[in-house]
Amino acid sequence: MIGFGLPYIRGYQPRFNLQMSLAEAVSRWLAKNPSFEASSATMVAQRHVDTRTLSFSSPPTMTNAPPPAELSQLEAIARRFDVAGRDERNRSLGKAGEERVFHHERRNLLASGRSDLADKVRWVSQEDGDGAGYDIASFAPNGSPRLIEVKTTNGWERTPFYITRNELEVADARRQE
Repeated sequence: MIGFGLPYIRGYQPRFNLQMSLAEAVSRWLAKNPSFEASSATMVAQRHVDTRTLSFSSPPTMTNAPPPAELSQLEAIARRFDVAGRDERNRSLGKAGEERVFHHERRNLLASGRSDLADKVRWVSQEDGDGAGYDIASFAPNGSPRLIEVKTTNGWERTPFYITRNELEVADARRQE
């Protein structure tokens, strides 16, 4: 918890020889429960700050550092838990999933004798950027449009995934298509 900037559980001593699967599990839980971090920060502030003794000074600089013992413990966690590496692997996996769906849609339309539509299938997130609320613009064999949001995982079929507010709004607005 200290590695994530959160208070540790009272009664448990902080330990820094943890398995990376534990850090990854905490990271996944925090991603699914973003309000926890905000409420924890508020609780910690309320519990430890006496408003009568607050002092205001210049903001911290890059030269500020935690105490040496805490710094070495945090660095040990950071070395083992490669957040940037995990994010890059997730982006790569997501792109591979989108690419597979893109080619699948084109093949299905070609197999249905709709080469005219197969040529119009678009990988929207790759061509226009990720913000349209869907990743692939395709067609059913009858010519009706299909908007596809791709979610890719290397986990099992019940692996939770994140849906953005924009993705939900687009799905709701275009429900009949």
